[in-house]
Amino acid sequence: MANKITAARFARLLKTSGLTDRTLAGMLHCSHPTIANWRAAMRDIPDEIIDWLAEFATIAARAPDYRNFRPAAGRKSKDTI
Repeated sequence: MANKITAARFARLLKTSGLTDRTLAGMLHCSHPTIANWRAAMRDIPDEIIDWLAEFATIAARAPDYRNFRPAAGRKSKDTI
């Protein structure tokens, strides 16, 4: 059985990244059941996957909120055209 602490961290990182199991499986070119097995601590999660997902989650957490964007100076917003 895989390390449950790693599986718990994997689940937290996946949630933080905003990725679904299926999306991650597509990105990693693996099966959806593999992701489910990692989440359930039924299979070992490669360290490279955890490291990559941690970086991805960090970047995803810092994504700008588009609702806060304003039109550039001198340019009308689409709402006023």
